[in-house]
Amino acid sequence: MPTTINLRIALWALLAMALFLNYQMWSHDYPDLAPSASASATGAPAAPLDSTVPSATLPSATNPPGSAAAAPGSSSTATGTSAAVSVGNPRALVADTPLAPSVHVVTDVLDAEVSLAGGELRRVD
Repeated sequence: MPTTINLRIALWALLAMALFLNYQMWSHDYPDLAPSASASATGAPAAPLDSTVPSATLPSATNPPGSAAAAPGSSSTATGTSAAVSVGNPRALVADTPLAPSVHVVTDVLDAEVSLAGGELRRVD
């Protein structure tokens, strides 16, 4: 019985050493970041996170991103199904245009067609 207690103590000590070494390596890999000098010198609180996050806006142009825009000096306009879709619906996806190339994927379960513009599934059988 006394050898069992010594073995348990040795295993607990080994576990403690492993945890200590693991913590040391973690603190070496991820050091504490020092606060910036400008924030600590002024004493002002940092700006909230939501005020620094960029946001996306809808493009104001009526041409879809894949179509060629008309030259500034010419009077011709772009015509076609993709331009008509974009004018009618400003949130039309590029993958909805028939001009976007696609990849045909065949697995043991699925037979799918995936658009390369946006990764949209066009057809799944």
